[in-house]
Amino acid sequence: MKKQSEVSMYDPRIDRLQCILCKESADLFFTDERTRQSYLHCICCDLRFLNPSFRLDPLDEKDRYLTHNNDVNDSRYQNFVSPLYQLIKANIHSTSTGLDYGCGTGPVLTHLLSADGYDIALYDPYFMPDQSVLDAKYDFIFAVEVAEHFFDPASELLRLKELLKSGGNLMFMTLIYSADIDFGSWYYRRDPTHVCFYSEHTFNWIKEQHGFKSFKNFGNRIAWLYSP
Repeated sequence: MKKQSEVSMYDPRIDRLQCILCKESADLFFTDERTRQSYLHCICCDLRFLNPSFRLDPLDEKDRYLTHNNDVNDSRYQNFVSPLYQLIKANIHSTSTGLDYGCGTGPVLTHLLSADGYDIALYDPYFMPDQSVLDAKYDFIFAVEVAEHFFDPASELLRLKELLKSGGNLMFMTLIYSADIDFGSWYYRRDPTHVCFYSEHTFNWIKEQHGFKSFKNFGNRIAWLYSP
């Protein structure tokens, strides 16, 4: 298997790159002394992201996902997604059509919503790669622990906005970075498949640039974007 640096167009030693979200300039702001992984920060959209030269290759990334215990009947897993489940139940009618984007091997939120009568399509580039579901449009889309894995968040967001019907809702379940977090010791950063990290400012930038009506942050774990 090739080393990461051999499959990347990026130099791990450089201290400035184009932001993978807004395409402005992003500067080095943290280097892990143990792994030598470097992270960059964009002052325009406030995204923090791993230097792409340190990303896992697709086979290693998929192997990492396969180590996750994503049993849809696991009460702990159900409790984890419960805040978003409750928000969807309270705000979106069960006749609405939804898409579980990046559903992985255990689409627990879809499992819960389907039991309540919601019609949810599944998509995952590794585990449910049915491209036909990307030809439809949806009333709501949710991505549970997915946004932090985006290698190209700019393209992913364009795709997701295109998949939404007018007036649709886009929900991300991801830990939202804030200034009181010590990035170096932050456990969320240490997952090798987590490559980008969003703040409230980042999601407000997304709202403005992608034409969403509003953005709400629920508990620093759920980012909800409302379409016009």
